[in-house]
Amino acid sequence: MIIYRVIKAITCLYANIKFKVDYKGLENIPEEGNYILVSNHRTYSDPPLLGKVIKKQLFFMAKKELFSNPIKNFIFKQLGAFPVNRGKGDTSAIEKALSILEDKNKILALFPEGTRSEDGRLKKIKSGASYITILAGADILPACLKYHKDAKFGDRLTITFDKLIKFNSLNIESKDEFSPKDIKKINILIEQKIRNMLER
Repeated sequence: MIIYRVIKAITCLYANIKFKVDYKGLENIPEEGNYILVSNHRTYSDPPLLGKVIKKQLFFMAKKELFSNPIKNFIFKQLGAFPVNRGKGDTSAIEKALSILEDKNKILALFPEGTRSEDGRLKKIKSGASYITILAGADILPACLKYHKDAKFGDRLTITFDKLIKFNSLNIESKDEFSPKDIKKINILIEQKIRNMLER
C-alpha cells in the first residue's frame, strides 16, 4: 500500500503538471462500500487522475501488452492494474475483477470502451463492464474525463463524477439468470451517462 501511495503521488504530480485539472461532482463519490467506477478513456494519465480523489485504492484492467516490460509491469501492478487478454474472453481477468469487488476497501475501475479514444469521442461501449456489474451485483459510479483540446501538455481537463447508480435500480431479476437485453440495457445507461457529461 505504501508503494502504491508513492507511485500514485508521483504519477498524479506528473499528470497535474501536464494538465490543468478541475474536478466536479466529488460529492457523488461514496465514502462507504465498493462499486465499479466506469469512465471514458483518453490517456495513460486517466487512472491516477481518477484515483487521486478516491480514498480507496483503484484496481483496473489493462491490456496484457503493457506488462511485457519489467519496469512497466512493476509500476502498473503497484498502481492496481491487472492484465486482460482483450478479445479472448479472459475469464481469469473477470475472476480477478469479481474478487476485487468482494473487498470493501477496493474499487474496480473499468474503461468500457476497451481502449483509448484518440480524438476524445466516446467509442462504442463494450459489454465487459455490464457483465461484471451483473455478476457482482455491484453499484456503478459513472465518471468522465473531458480534455478541452488535444490532450497535450497544458490542456485543461475536467473530471466529473455522476451520481451512483444502485444495482437494485437496474431491475435485473437475477444475477444467475440474465439475458443479452440486460447487458444492452446497462451498456446504454453507461453510454448515456458518460456522453451527457462529455457534452455539458
